[in-house]
Amino acid sequence: MQTEPFMCSRVTRGEYIVTIDDFFAILYKNGYGQDLVRINDNTADNVFFINKNYYKYEVGYRERGTIFEPRSFSTEEEALRYLLKRIANIE
Repeated sequence: MQTEPFMCSRVTRGEYIVTIDDFFAILYKNGYGQDLVRINDNTADNVFFINKNYYKYEVGYRERGTIFEPRSFSTEEEALRYLLKRIANIE
């Protein structure tokens, strides 16, 4: 089990499971604030979001009530990995 902070290059290559806590820690480590992403919040604007909708996870960017580049994933981990790549260009 890894005890050091996650290495970004390892997280998105499938070696570790990404949880929401890990996701925000990686963003913070790369200079992004927590207010950039909202979890299950359908009201905030000018943010990336991840929402659980029944059996899928929806991600995208919301600005002025309009959703841009929506994507759906079957697992939370897939959605978080996509957002890491989209926001921080971490691969």
